[in-house]
Amino acid sequence: MSSTALLSGHRARTIRRLAHEKTALIIQDTADLNFSTRKHCLDLGRIGKNETSTESMGLKMHSAMAVTTETEYPGTNLRAMRMRMRVRRVVHTLALLVALASSGCGGGPTPPPTTPTPTTPLPALSAMLSEKVLGSPTAPVSMIAYSSLTCSHCADFHLVTFPALKTSYIDTGRMKFVFRDFPLNEPAIAASMVARCSGDRFFTTLDALFRTQASWAFLSDYTGGIKSVVAPLGMTANDVDACLASTDLRNGILSIKQGGTEEHGVNATPTFVINGVKVVGALSYAEFASIIQSFQ
Repeated sequence: MSSTALLSGHRARTIRRLAHEKTALIIQDTADLNFSTRKHCLDLGRIGKNETSTESMGLKMHSAMAVTTETEYPGTNLRAMRMRMRVRRVVHTLALLVALASSGCGGGPTPPPTTPTPTTPLPALSAMLSEKVLGSPTAPVSMIAYSSLTCSHCADFHLVTFPALKTSYIDTGRMKFVFRDFPLNEPAIAASMVARCSGDRFFTTLDALFRTQASWAFLSDYTGGIKSVVAPLGMTANDVDACLASTDLRNGILSIKQGGTEEHGVNATPTFVINGVKVVGALSYAEFASIIQSFQ
């Protein structure tokens, strides 16, 4: 029995069902395109069995077309509808040609393999874990700040008090400022890692993360929030992913935190160590200035 005879009943039923519809979308049944005799196409895999129970290899294709019935256009009859349905054979043929060209089954040259996306290079680990310092190394006063990027009091210090301290003491060579990580939770660890992955933009990235703390620090998808914050600074999503994949960087940051606890008894943020004197909390500019000037 021919394929036309096999499908004739199905076509007749389809035409009857659609006779009273204004518009119909005709989708051809999945067709087995059997390439099992072509050795270079065997890797397309097994499809299944066709009407004759013969197993086939190759592709499955669909084709579709839209037709209108005589309720929309009175001059349209079922014979015309049948003619339109035959267009699907042309669609089927065109789809097959495209599939052959894209799968390399047409006998042409095999397309070159896709080049994998290279891993985003990170700065050297020693550079990322180095002390993050602002000011003259010979300044008479040293302020070490232990902060968590998800700590709201740390953000208050950084955004309100620190700019004035920088103008009065750091930029004038009177004080050296050292930032050390003391992350309180997973989002803070991730943010610290990204800041240290930013290379010479560390303090710029730190400032951006503190300024936008409310937009990422308390999200379930804090990584996505961090990516949005650092994107304008030139860090791509791939940069962030590569950064967060560094176990050595993560362990290094946790080691900095542990060092703060062991060396200075830090257990809360922000905590400052000014020429060896521990100060806990985000004090006012005047209070910090009084302490700094006592060493000058």
